[in-house]
Amino acid sequence: MITLAMDTSGSTASVALFEEIMEEGKREILIISESFVVLKNIKKSATIGKATSQTLMPMIEHILSNANLPLESVDSLACTSGPGSFTGLRIGAATAKGLAFALGKPLIPIPTLDVLAYNALTADIGTIIVPLLDARRGQVYGAVYRLTSTFTIERLTDYFAEDIVDLAKKAERVRDESNFSDGGIIFLGSGAENYRDSISSIKGACFLPKHYNVPHAACMGYLIPDRMERDFDESNFSLTYLRKSQAEREKTK
Repeated sequence: MITLAMDTSGSTASVALFEEIMEEGKREILIISESFVVLKNIKKSATIGKATSQTLMPMIEHILSNANLPLESVDSLACTSGPGSFTGLRIGAATAKGLAFALGKPLIPIPTLDVLAYNALTADIGTIIVPLLDARRGQVYGAVYRLTSTFTIERLTDYFAEDIVDLAKKAERVRDESNFSDGGIIFLGSGAENYRDSISSIKGACFLPKHYNVPHAACMGYLIPDRMERDFDESNFSLTYLRKSQAEREKTK
């Protein structure tokens, strides 16, 4: 079974192909190939290359060509469902929905923060992991996770949009109340990079190298198996924004 996964939730775009196999009676997801491109500078939000709308379909065509697979060989699709860039999410969703409808294949929504959290999979067991996406105006989208003894990422809180100081304190409180960790807290993502000075004051705060601060479609492979059995299609795929867009907020003033 072949799955085509894509992420356009932020300053990068990535596409990955996975194959499902059965190994000793257990379902395994193997990555076939991934394509990744930087669209914007995280700190400056300045466009570096082509827009997401110009990049995504050529990336899909390229990755299928490299794997010597026709589009029709894809059995399911997966796409990040937010939070993230409003424009980026909508472009990814529209592309994924169109392909899923044309192929008659299921479309699996994957929360962006879950994908980002899996960048910290090599941390110590029990480590608290806090992926943060910069939501501008001193706010971040985030959630708090921990790395389990089975090397999966368990979410400990709801997804939320909060001021960076409030969210950082929440992560510290979850760590202190947890029976699973007495160590540091890993912060990663565009929110961690852009608000590093504010986060650094938290006891045990640590950061990953910059290339871990963006979601990778390849990490979606860890999240697909648990969702395979659900009844997903393009008609019930929905995006999670966590807050209104700036344009929508301006209308309510």
